[in-house]
Amino acid sequence: MSDRMSRSQYAVISTNAMATARNMLLYVLDVPRLVMSSVPVQLIPIARRPCLHAAAATISLEKTLIICFLYLLPNTPVSKLSLAELFEQLPMPFLVLGNFNAHSPAWGNSCHDGLGRCLEEFMA
Repeated sequence: MSDRMSRSQYAVISTNAMATARNMLLYVLDVPRLVMSSVPVQLIPIARRPCLHAAAATISLEKTLIICFLYLLPNTPVSKLSLAELFEQLPMPFLVLGNFNAHSPAWGNSCHDGLGRCLEEFMA
């Protein structure tokens, strides 16, 4: 975030509570994400899964953008089926952001882990 921008220009999106208005704090993820508070945001309901935490929103800019924030627990197996079921709930096209806690040389890590392999296979 730029030193010139104040936090008051942003809304925090996290799952600890529900959104009540466009310019108030929005909660859809356990890990806060920042979105400009002047941008219209509509939360998309997503079925919860124990192995992954996800939240999605429609953000209206010049075009409508669907963003899914995803947090995968470290050292916790995630199936390709769980990921597919999550993404089937989202309108197309969408952008996925998050903390995947997955290691793979495909995105710059020197080692592989199970989550990294799962995500590689899922994206293939």
